[in-house]
Amino acid sequence: MKLFGSLIKVIREEIMQDCTQETSESCKQESFANCIGYCKSQICKWENNNYKFPPLKYKLRLDKLIKEIEKNKISECEIKRRLNRLLVNSDVDPAHIDILNNLEFTEYFHVLFEYIIYYEYCSLGKPISDYYEKLKAYGLVDTNDLFNNPLEINLFNGSNQRNAVLKRLHNLKISKTILPQCRLIASSSNPNDTTEARPLLDTIKSLWEKETWHTFIICEGGTGKTISLKNLWDLFLNIERRHRVIPIYIDLTSYNIRGNEKNFIIKYIGRYYLNIANLRADEENDLWRLISQPQIIGGERKPSVLLLLDGFNEVTVNTMNLEIELKELVERAHGTQIVITSRSKVYGDFHAHTFNKAELLPLSDKQIDLYIKDVNEKNREICTEDFSNISKPEGDLLKLVRNPMMLTLYTATCSELENDPSNNFKRNPKTFGEIIWNYLQSNILRQSNFLKYKLILNHLMPHIGYKMEKDGQFSITRQELREYIDEAYKSFNNEDFYNTFSEFDGHTNDLEFEISNPNDKGIRFNKILEMLTNQLTILINEEKNSFRFSHQHFRDFFAALYIINIIEIGIRKAEIPLELKNRALPGDVRRFVGEIAGEHHNKPKLSNGMWVLDIEERDILTSALYHCRHKFGKDEIGFAVWNIIEIIKKSRGELTGCDLSYLDLYSIRLNGVICSRWSGDSFLAANFDGAKLDEINLLSFGHSSSIDSAVYSKDGKKILSASFDHTIKEWNVSTGKCIHTYKGHKDWVRSAIYSPDGTKILSVSRDKTIKEWLVGNTKL
Repeated sequence: MKLFGSLIKVIREEIMQDCTQETSESCKQESFANCIGYCKSQICKWENNNYKFPPLKYKLRLDKLIKEIEKNKISECEIKRRLNRLLVNSDVDPAHIDILNNLEFTEYFHVLFEYIIYYEYCSLGKPISDYYEKLKAYGLVDTNDLFNNPLEINLFNGSNQRNAVLKRLHNLKISKTILPQCRLIASSSNPNDTTEARPLLDTIKSLWEKETWHTFIICEGGTGKTISLKNLWDLFLNIERRHRVIPIYIDLTSYNIRGNEKNFIIKYIGRYYLNIANLRADEENDLWRLISQPQIIGGERKPSVLLLLDGFNEVTVNTMNLEIELKELVERAHGTQIVITSRSKVYGDFHAHTFNKAELLPLSDKQIDLYIKDVNEKNREICTEDFSNISKPEGDLLKLVRNPMMLTLYTATCSELENDPSNNFKRNPKTFGEIIWNYLQSNILRQSNFLKYKLILNHLMPHIGYKMEKDGQFSITRQELREYIDEAYKSFNNEDFYNTFSEFDGHTNDLEFEISNPNDKGIRFNKILEMLTNQLTILINEEKNSFRFSHQHFRDFFAALYIINIIEIGIRKAEIPLELKNRALPGDVRRFVGEIAGEHHNKPKLSNGMWVLDIEERDILTSALYHCRHKFGKDEIGFAVWNIIEIIKKSRGELTGCDLSYLDLYSIRLNGVICSRWSGDSFLAANFDGAKLDEINLLSFGHSSSIDSAVYSKDGKKILSASFDHTIKEWNVSTGKCIHTYKGHKDWVRSAIYSPDGTKILSVSRDKTIKEWLVGNTKL
């Protein structure tokens, strides 16, 4: 509930302002003896009763309220008018507001205070019986509104405490103004399930009417999955507490730290919500009884527990144990509603028949307008001179900022972008990568020690981001972070770095490149940690002293920036960097490399009726490709050519006009890729002179009919697709190539999945057969 702070604020800040102009003389003559006397009586009541929490806090607040009222002689009608407005805009049940509004002032004042006190205590799992009976007589509580079971109270208390801890640790700056709307998605078995956009809370509650409560929420990165779940958590702890549903939030990246722990969710609840390091058998049985028993309130069936599992896509270890536990929860925990969030391209097949599917939607024009208006008002308060309003983006940029994270970063950058003296910004940003780049550059410009922050954001963080992405890490220990920072500084202090990034040359001492004393290294580490966690808030300090990026986008962006930095060094040395050769870069990293490098600006254009490709001389990817020419075979180029060409294909959408001569293109998929354009008699085509090609590059190996299902392998490196063409195909995620085609069904294949250990494939077909395949063996 937490209304006391807001109530005092209204009395102190709002009622005190211009109250003499808004109230008549007759109103000023009204007495406040009743409300003042009541406040004092409440203090006495607390002191005479053994209420250990939180009498002192409320005593101080009430003492202050009494003094304000006595000093200013505010009218009863004015107090009630302002408090009514506060109630309407607060967490109070609308039905309760109507009851309160119909009371006379003295009674209204008395009941309102008891109402607030009661719900403050209840939010801690400590209902006050005498207040309960009185409020019940007014119809301001429900007979089912209390957590009476000790386990329920402890679990609810634990959720409150856990919520407070995570609020402190997670500096998520996405405003509630731009929380995305949610929509249920139709399934093949329930084609009418698609709903209109509405708040996530309404979507979750609407499922209580269905046989299946569980929901899988999918969306792309930055669309507000985490902040939406945490807002839902807050709502059920406060506003929606009357439903007696206990919310439990679990960040699934903790599963990575626990090393594929069995019964992870139950043990997590015990550790962090019940404060029990190791649940005894009887304690675990009690917990299972609670989560297995739905509530029946007013004849309606509701969950007892709302289990919020955030970030399934960020689980990097084997998920087999986690999925087994989730299946057990679905089968046994009939009093629990499970809500899982994940990127749309990564989700388990366990939810297919037991989970509803929903998506978070892009921001509406109204949400964007309201948010920009709020930002402009805040900026105007801070900056009284030379202030210019942020205007609503248009075209491609408007599409980008329909993502809450991108809108937040974009509006935080606008003032520096307009007054940029350094020419470091990406003008007219059209991609996520450009918006993040501008946001980081604006942070650099705001610092007095410009060069140090530039080193940290443009070089140190890319080193850390690349190491984490390469190792599949979403969080790292304090010791790992320190090692990464020491490694990065060691790589900076060499001739190749100075020659390529000459602005740092001559600043060895200022930037603390050379440190031999371990104590001095510790001091440097603590300074950098303070910058990253408190000043820039790019890293989040989690429990157990581990660290993660404030969003996965930052990790992948910095990994991409690292690739660009080592390409810069490689071009100067006329070498192919090992980081380009050793592996196929993930899709998100490739995308960010192209966006930071500006490859999307290098699309062919029509000029005077002719197609032209206008590329700057120092285009970084074109320059890197130059050093791959006349090198054939895996040993010489590895994945370098594949990485560069795939980045160009993704960014430009075609290869028209590209100089691909004397390159090893054997692994490049060219089927369906535009390689030439013409206008009249004028042609612009890619140059394949001397390139190594094969028919596999040009022919399609895809399905000949529509696809009915597709699932990822456990490691996320392969995709299995089932098609109407009677076949199953296995695909390499990195290269997009078809690895195997499994033929044997006589009708369309409805679905195909990997076995838990990844060694077999199970397929179901309309030919009324189920077939088991060994992975890699296309014959039964």
